[in-house]
Amino acid sequence: MRSGLTPWPGFPFRRVTSAWGIALGDHGATLVSLGPAAANQVRVQRALNLHPPAWAQAPDSHHDWLVESLREASEQEVRRHRRLVLALPMSRCQSGQFECPLSLDAPALQAEVQLEAAHSLNVSPQEVGFDFEVHASDNPLSQRVHWLACLRGEVHAWHRHTRAAGWRMPAIEHHEQAALRAAQALRGGAPNLLAQAHQDWQFNWPRADNAAEQDAPGTLEEALGPLRDTPAWGWLCACGAGLRALM
Repeated sequence: MRSGLTPWPGFPFRRVTSAWGIALGDHGATLVSLGPAAANQVRVQRALNLHPPAWAQAPDSHHDWLVESLREASEQEVRRHRRLVLALPMSRCQSGQFECPLSLDAPALQAEVQLEAAHSLNVSPQEVGFDFEVHASDNPLSQRVHWLACLRGEVHAWHRHTRAAGWRMPAIEHHEQAALRAAQALRGGAPNLLAQAHQDWQFNWPRADNAAEQDAPGTLEEALGPLRDTPAWGWLCACGAGLRALM
């Protein structure tokens, strides 16, 4: 999610070998730690279901309990190794797509996305935190842009609170993105989503080009559909967020 924040550069001197993903839900959050298994494979190391205490129901304190939970979960890790990606439910953000000319340069493209997102959220462009991906279009002279956005204040709040807990947050995304990434990378393919407990899931090491995709989109959609209203959905989203933190 782009918000005018300085990008976090990652670890320049070594490959990231463990990371965390958290999926925010309506009544709490799911948190997983991913680490190496065999060569070029990742497994679930820890899986925590976090429920807010009674005092955390007030709007101005809903992040505080998570800060303490994250601090406790990572107390055995070196502070500089705590890398976390957050997956938000679609009710907390907006997404869309549009086509634009291939000739549009990067600053102009970013401005177009910002304006589109601001219009969708009905706020000024300065209030938008956003991210986007560019895909090929059927028209050889244009490109298709998929974007995700939420209020910039929420992006800043999550960075501030996770930083207070001693974590680095290189990205924020939505549930659908995270779940799809996890399903694509799952060892054994989509059937293992229901055949295995989430603690036993193993994944191919994530790649930015999605080269590890195993199942056709239709097959994945069929597998993901029944999971959306089950506890497995939160675990899948958290695993997908953790895989992005490893990239």
